[in-house]
Amino acid sequence: MDEIRLLKVKDIYSALNNINRLKIVLLCEKTGLTITQLSKKLNLNYNITSEYVGILAKVRLIKRTRNPDRTVTVNSLVRINEDGKIEGI
Repeated sequence: MDEIRLLKVKDIYSALNNINRLKIVLLCEKTGLTITQLSKKLNLNYNITSEYVGILAKVRLIKRTRNPDRTVTVNSLVRINEDGKIEGI
């Protein structure tokens, strides 16, 4: 494995190395949720949730879509199996 690929893998697992960021990916696997909805489900401050979404989007685990009403919908670009395998990368 080349150095660039190793760094990408490290960044992906670093992004998922927080239970709330992992929950964001899991919650958005089937249907998109807004950052407000995520923050309520996770009982987190909106700004922290937004920061976590940014971290996950940077490594392309989720996609952010700005809606006409200026909310942001989050959709997972990967699926995490029960055995921990990440599909879609």
